Amino acid sequence: MQADNNTLRSTPSSSNACATRWPLFLVHGVAVRRAEKVRYWGRIPDLLRAYGASVHISNQDAWGSFESNAKQLQAELAQVLHTTQADKVNVIAHSKGGVDTRVLATYPEMHERIASITTISSPHKGLKSLNWLTATPELLKRSLTTVIDILLILTGETNPSFAQVSESLSERGMLQFAERYAMPEGIVVQSFSAIRNDHLNDPLFILTGLLLQAIDADNDGVVPVESSNFGEYLGLINSEGPSLSHRQVTDTSFLDILPEKLTRALGREPEVGLLAKQLAERLALQRTAGQRAAGQRAAGREAADKQTAVEQEAAGTSSSTDTALPTKSRKSFDTLGWWVQMVADLKERGL
Repeated sequence: MQADNNTLRSTPSSSNACATRWPLFLVHGVAVRRAEKVRYWGRIPDLLRAYGASVHISNQDAWGSFESNAKQLQAELAQVLHTTQADKVNVIAHSKGGVDTRVLATYPEMHERIASITTISSPHKGLKSLNWLTATPELLKRSLTTVIDILLILTGETNPSFAQVSESLSERGMLQFAERYAMPEGIVVQSFSAIRNDHLNDPLFILTGLLLQAIDADNDGVVPVESSNFGEYLGLINSEGPSLSHRQVTDTSFLDILPEKLTRALGREPEVGLLAKQLAERLALQRTAGQRAAGQRAAGREAADKQTAVEQEAAGTSSSTDTALPTKSRKSFDTLGWWVQMVADLKERGL
């Protein structure tokens, strides 16, 4: 699947559209532990479940080393297989989670347990912004990273290793990683990127996005587009759509760190059941309008054009999803529609 902003228009509306052969195992990146409670994945898990997917979420350390996190993921994946009685899983990993997963995939006992790996905004080629750390005097580096590790422990991290993780994610570190961990054959591997074409759209990444733009290249506020390329590279999630930051790719809102009832009271919209229904209804209408338009071009009937306009006006929509949706929610719809389509494509491939 080549990612673009038209994915919403072609997203399947069937309630079984995401019922993949193997369960989905979502692997988070840095800066969060207890992904279920923080809702790292926003509304994505519930939306995919509404479309028939079996979704399971990782809970590895946020700042653990690749190797220690891979061991944690191995135990969690084994639990998923036991719970679902499945032979394999489809891993979908974001950010550093994609690198953790690459280590996991090299374990001989995992070769037959992972059907596919999809990485999203993962720094496979390293981050130029972290190269400075390797050149920092050892005493200064150790003092700085020790303070950060202590702060991470206070936030609930069990085994933080900020210095090791940061150096490993530098360009040099990821070159060494690629030499050490070769992806085994037999696993479908694909990757996607996101790009911020509006640096003001996410206050959390204004400074990092501008810094990366200056020293590296186009990015999502954390990871450069080029660094996300691994396996079969399927392009940008938002090649022509609204700007997406590293956080927005996973539908994470600032409100998602709050209790769910408070989140909804403060306007986190809409709830997943309603969202899935609205998405399906809009896509069905889009499909009907598209089929009619194709027939019109073939027959050249002007009367059908007028009938289509009347029906769309009666339905309170238009032939363009972008104009039908409020500006505030269009980004959510585009991103969530892409997620449904991406998982539906895994299903189509027999995964």
